[in-house]
Amino acid sequence: MKKMKFIAITVLAGLMSVMIYSCSKSDTSGGGGNTNTDHKVNIQASIFDPATITMLPSARLTWTNMDTQPHTVVSDDLISFNSGNINAGGTYSFTPTATGIHEYHCGLHPTVKGTIYVVIR
Repeated sequence: MKKMKFIAITVLAGLMSVMIYSCSKSDTSGGGGNTNTDHKVNIQASIFDPATITMLPSARLTWTNMDTQPHTVVSDDLISFNSGNINAGGTYSFTPTATGIHEYHCGLHPTVKGTIYVVIR
C-alpha cells in the first residue's frame, strides 16, 4: 500500500512539473501571437501581413515592402512612428518602449491598416 502511494505521489509530482514548465514557456507561434524579440510584417498586395501583431516593449518590428509600388507605415496618432516612403524591397523598423495599442496605416493607401499590441507577459 505504501509503495502504491509513493508511486502515485511521484507520478503526480512529475505531471505537475511538466504542467508548470509548459505554462512558463514563451509563445513562439507565428503571426499575431508571437511576442518574441523580432517581428516581421510584409507589405504585399496592398495589405499588411499580418495586420495584427502582439509584442513586448523593446522588441523590434520590421516591415518589408514586397509590392512594386512604394508604401509608408504611419501611426494613426501621427506621432509614434512614420516610415516615410518604403520603396519596393525596402524595410522600416520600429521598437516600442511602452505598452499600449498602436494603430497604423499606409499614408499613400489609407485603406491599408494594421494594429500593434504591446504587452507585458
